[in-house]
Amino acid sequence: MPSQTWGDSDLVGILLKGRPVRWDRGTVLRYCVLRNSFPDRDTYRVARESMADAAAAWESVCAIEFTHEVEFDEFTDLAASARDISERLVFVVRFIDAGGEFVASAFFPTQPPARRKVLIDPSFFSDDLNFDRVGIMRHELGHIMGFRHEHILAGAPADCPEEKDQNIFSFGPYDPKSVMHYFCGGVGTLDLTLTPGDIKGAMGLYPRD
Repeated sequence: MPSQTWGDSDLVGILLKGRPVRWDRGTVLRYCVLRNSFPDRDTYRVARESMADAAAAWESVCAIEFTHEVEFDEFTDLAASARDISERLVFVVRFIDAGGEFVASAFFPTQPPARRKVLIDPSFFSDDLNFDRVGIMRHELGHIMGFRHEHILAGAPADCPEEKDQNIFSFGPYDPKSVMHYFCGGVGTLDLTLTPGDIKGAMGLYPRD
């Protein structure tokens, strides 16, 4: 169950010392897509374009800003790129063969610079992928903004994955079509678009002046 209700909208946020976790107002979430980590030009292009489209979807509904720093994409030393996080970049996007453990993964604002990576598995590029690629990135960027999975709330199907639900708050009622919901228990979506509840929640955490 959520530990606190805040506002009249959806999405699940993180509480730290009783306060919602979010990036400071005015923070620009600068990132690069590590070209040299991808196996070829086409996979790099798909990752770059999917990230840009997903970022634009969130930017269109709330006061969040993502900026792709293209000049960093050519890093050849991935260890050096990690040192640049927190100095010039907020995070990096890179290809990694996770053996299908996940399609993509991200991080929360509370995690240290060394953990600020969006990782993309080869399955993301498979012709057999059922999910919308931009939708997957919308989901991962939601985590970066500070949102947890929607299916941890009461009301989600019992066969959805269980996660610890301490130190969270709900922006409102459970939304089975939220961009932050897994496709499980007969609910969720394959396109992972922003629902009206997602938009209200994003505006609640990142309001425009």
